[in-house]
Amino acid sequence: MPHARLGMVIAKKYLRKAVDRNRLKRQIRESFRYFKQQLSGMDVVVLLRADIRKVSNPQLRTQLVQGWEQVVRQCDK
Repeated sequence: MPHARLGMVIAKKYLRKAVDRNRLKRQIRESFRYFKQQLSGMDVVVLLRADIRKVSNPQLRTQLVQGWEQVVRQCDK
């Protein structure tokens, strides 16, 4: 069975500092690892939204988990 793959589009327009972009990428990759088995065979692309600067790390993790769960539910249909 093919494995899931992750792509990310993190523009400088929304996060100017590389340290902020890298922090976000690390969090996305880490949360993706937990759901990788459930998403097997899928290619997933995460797009950055402009309001991400206002989100704290715990809120970001919660939003990512909710997003992965939503993708899994839609794939099960």
